[in-house]
Amino acid sequence: MKKKVLFFLVGFFVVAVILVWFLFATGVHVYGTIEDALTQKPISNVSVVLGKQTLFSDDKGKFNAYTSLMPKQIISFTKEGYKPLTKPVSFSRIIESKEYKIVLEPLSYVNIINSITEDLQTYSSFVFQSSWQQYINMPDQEITYTKYVLDPQGVVYCKMLTDDNKGKAVSEKEIIIAPQKIYYKTLRDEDWVSFDASEIRGTELQKPQDLLILFNASMEDPSEFREEELVNWYINEDGSISKEPLNNQEPQVYPLRKFVATWPTGKTEQSAILYLTEQGYDLVAGELHITAPIGLDEDKPGRMNEQIITFKLSMMNQPVHVDIPLTEDE
Repeated sequence: MKKKVLFFLVGFFVVAVILVWFLFATGVHVYGTIEDALTQKPISNVSVVLGKQTLFSDDKGKFNAYTSLMPKQIISFTKEGYKPLTKPVSFSRIIESKEYKIVLEPLSYVNIINSITEDLQTYSSFVFQSSWQQYINMPDQEITYTKYVLDPQGVVYCKMLTDDNKGKAVSEKEIIIAPQKIYYKTLRDEDWVSFDASEIRGTELQKPQDLLILFNASMEDPSEFREEELVNWYINEDGSISKEPLNNQEPQVYPLRKFVATWPTGKTEQSAILYLTEQGYDLVAGELHITAPIGLDEDKPGRMNEQIITFKLSMMNQPVHVDIPLTEDE
């Protein structure tokens, strides 16, 4: 009798262990639908990775998966032509169902530019550097350089420098916008001047969003938009990024996806190169080339022959510091 009771208890314990293991291993049901952000139509054959399992959405964009209670899981969605998306899977009890409505953003030129414009509003800090070369009746040329920094405390630093391509600065100004004060300095000033922020309605600075408008001035997708190759940029010791490593440094390799856009030949020829991160497909650098119509009358001054605009974005959500200058009245 005792053996039967012991056998029953052992069997019950084994069944209980298996049941608990099963609940922990498959106790969370994750399901939902995947849609296109622009068309709101379901997307089929999306790769859904949850833990060690990979499955694909069906013709109606639906997916079903079961995962373990522990440890915390990450679910990712990828499909060629779309920006990848990753979400944490959170739950509060053993047996639970989690429904997700997933919206994937198409990897179109316009959508990428719009996305980075929106992302800049969410970053707590970043460094944005740009150059704008303007060839007016060649060989005359002016280059405007801009450095825009946002630190985690919300302080903004912006420097704009225009160069005549002969080593001489045509104009230069620096602006710092702090919560209480605005600081200003020009090429002719030796010291900073400060103003009460509440007394000034606007400031003369170029925001990154202002320059990105030029990348999307037509608001139309190019006639051709393709990924060419994976290229290596570099993250330097100061956190900046560059195509080539800086001298006397051992920078970190920064693999980026290179996309090329071209528009049909017409009154204005236009092409662009976008560099996106390898994993998240986030835009971190770009080049825009605009050429004026063929047959331009070069005898007329002030006509634009060519523009080359570039930018680099780095140090997103990382420690960035803007020094507040001391002025005579402080």
